[in-house]
Amino acid sequence: MTLHRPDPPLAAPVPAPDARLCVIVNSGSGAGAEARLERLRAAFATYFPQGGWSIAAGGPEQILPHTRRALARGIGTVVACGGDGTIAAVAEEVRGAGARFGVIPTGTFNFFARGLGIPEEIEAAVAVLAGGLARPVQVGTVNGRLFLNNASIGLYPRILREREEIYRRWGRSRIAAHWSVLRTMVTMPGGMDMEITSATGTHHVHSPLAFVMNNPYQLDFLGIEGAERLRGGELALLLAPAKSVGAMLSGAVKLGLGMAERKVDYHISFAPGFTITPARRHLLTARDGERGTMRAPLVFRAEPDALVVIGPEAADRSGAAPTPASAAMGAITAGVPA
Repeated sequence: MTLHRPDPPLAAPVPAPDARLCVIVNSGSGAGAEARLERLRAAFATYFPQGGWSIAAGGPEQILPHTRRALARGIGTVVACGGDGTIAAVAEEVRGAGARFGVIPTGTFNFFARGLGIPEEIEAAVAVLAGGLARPVQVGTVNGRLFLNNASIGLYPRILREREEIYRRWGRSRIAAHWSVLRTMVTMPGGMDMEITSATGTHHVHSPLAFVMNNPYQLDFLGIEGAERLRGGELALLLAPAKSVGAMLSGAVKLGLGMAERKVDYHISFAPGFTITPARRHLLTARDGERGTMRAPLVFRAEPDALVVIGPEAADRSGAAPTPASAAMGAITAGVPA
């Protein structure tokens, strides 16, 4: 599947408020954490020989304290190094704090970085921090909480909860992640009754999944038209038809292969915001793969120019086309990074 997208006009560069830079590293999960840290130190020594940079590494529970300390010190650029969940967690603290935001992607899908043309190799990403430009980008929020790629209720948060349990019992692996998808689809009860309000009015729907996307790259990845509307300040709401497990799996595979049919395999709408009111008052919710409970109604909003991000001076936003197999599983597990 080849990704095509028109490049929007680039926003004006934003000057740095402070020359210092701090990298927040999630080193608490995954293999090779120490080797990644050594590569980071070597890359910064190469591209920032003048100094002025520091690295704060730790497990997931240390990400927010490290970020808040860096902001309290007046650091001008705070960089997140990790997967999409780590990147979103740091971005939520940086938003509105007057600092620039940088990204060194080391996750599975790296949708946010790929959408901005930021390389997925550590050394190349550090080179972008040294020579790139800072520009404002859009974020999404749900009940005031930030997401960069997507936020969802229904099927995906349940997959995430099931996956965490399987990881605890059997360890982390792609097979375990894929098994959590299949197990959740088989055991999940029927869909949800929801009232959805947007600029087009109020609609009552029944679906096993409500998936709100902010990142136009993810739409391109899934072969869904409409990425230009996200670049224009809107969010996309994707609903899955209430079907059998086999039909849902078939629809996900068709999405990954770019063969899905709108109004058959999925329903999608676009708006600057959506208010979703399910029958239940408290909802298991996933934001960029991180799970939590939120109180209904869920208010989703697009916030253009909310985060100042350092990216390539002339970004290559095309991205590498996934193979059919990886795209199909990416469609099933999008938003649930392994």
